[in-house]
Amino acid sequence: MTSILDEWMGKGFHPLVMIDSNSDINESKLKEFTDQNGLSDMITMGRDPSVAPPTYARGKQRIDFILGDEHIKRAIVHSGSLELHDGLKASDHTMQYLDLDEKLLFRDDSFTLMPGYHREFKLYDTKRKTKFQEYLQESYERQRIAERVEEIALKMEGKLSADGDDIDAYNKLDEEIVELIRSAAAKVGRVDFGYQLSPDLCITGKRIRMHKSIMSFIRNSIQYTEKLKSLAEELEYDLPEQESITMKQVLTNILEAWKEKRVIEKEDGEGRAKWLEEICRDIARESGADVDRVYKNMIQCALSKGVFKRLKEILKRSALDYIEVPNEIWYLDKNGDELYKFDNGIFVAHSRFEEDLYERYGSIKVPPKDVVVVDVEESEEAIHVKIPDSIQTWMWTKRNGRMADAEKQATFTANVYRKDSPPTTKEFEPILAEHGTSSITDEILNGTFDFEHLDISKEMKLFLRSL
Repeated sequence: MTSILDEWMGKGFHPLVMIDSNSDINESKLKEFTDQNGLSDMITMGRDPSVAPPTYARGKQRIDFILGDEHIKRAIVHSGSLELHDGLKASDHTMQYLDLDEKLLFRDDSFTLMPGYHREFKLYDTKRKTKFQEYLQESYERQRIAERVEEIALKMEGKLSADGDDIDAYNKLDEEIVELIRSAAAKVGRVDFGYQLSPDLCITGKRIRMHKSIMSFIRNSIQYTEKLKSLAEELEYDLPEQESITMKQVLTNILEAWKEKRVIEKEDGEGRAKWLEEICRDIARESGADVDRVYKNMIQCALSKGVFKRLKEILKRSALDYIEVPNEIWYLDKNGDELYKFDNGIFVAHSRFEEDLYERYGSIKVPPKDVVVVDVEESEEAIHVKIPDSIQTWMWTKRNGRMADAEKQATFTANVYRKDSPPTTKEFEPILAEHGTSSITDEILNGTFDFEHLDISKEMKLFLRSL
């Protein structure tokens, strides 16, 4: 291992070694290895190692470590060790983790690490990996990638340096190859990455985790922990005697729990709507408030999200032949509470604060079906609706071909990150920091920050106070 580290460190790389050493960090051979290569324990980071919990189910010491040099140590944001069976499906070792600051680690913005749960597929998924290679090969052949690479190589052969045309051709081909790779990955990737939260979905997830933990305890002949007993009590489940249940029965229980979870996932919008209805009824019972309008908006949002999830699956697998877009820009809901603007493919809702006056800033939202077309007058302070009693209903126009493709691309990126939006203006950079974790952000969330001294517009101050 030392010779391998010497080779890569000589090339400018920084070592990050994850090891099951079967011994304590102070064991003579392991200590010699860490001292020789300038490595230290990234989990304890100088703290007393005896305080850290054991990492092995049948042991009392830490035998699993993440080792790194000083450069990696400086980039650590958080580090720690989870409890047994947390984060790992079935293992007699605990999970060790590091959260690293990307900029400090790479000193560059070019490395954008995507979380595992956002990746289209993983390399151990043989079926999707094979399909990805097949799709990519088809794309390469269709776009003549191999021939074009060879043409560029022959064109540049014998030249001492590449001219501008050569560089442009190379960069264009490189971008096209990257897009083909992304396209093939998206084609085989998961369609949806999450479901709307509801108590039923949470309970089934906990039930799956419980049965997996039972399987791990039985497989490794380990007594049930207090944490598992507490989880079983929460789910009102009687833990079976470990001698009286077989591995086949445990696997059957896991499969049944997965099937139940899948049914709830398919109806996640309806499940959340039912949960929101119960919450609204509790509020009405306790406070006597009129929650009908709030309830209606919450239910519409949940059901719409469920529909959009299913539409996304359809659109991801087929080309978009046409789209329908509204003919006008400004729309008012029936009660006059919200004003909607159609802006490059999305609707932005503006809340009313006085009669016929609406906030300048808004949020992305789907309008109800009974909106009417209105004419507005915009100023620096507010948006004024000229004729709120309009009866003109909205009309839609069908667009197809290249027009549809253009509308598809004018989506969230152009609007959420447009020039004057709060998260990207220069005044907000020191407040939000790289990941929204600055001391100023903490003061805002604690309600102790003084907004008046900020040299920003009234709308931005209102936006901050709303946080």
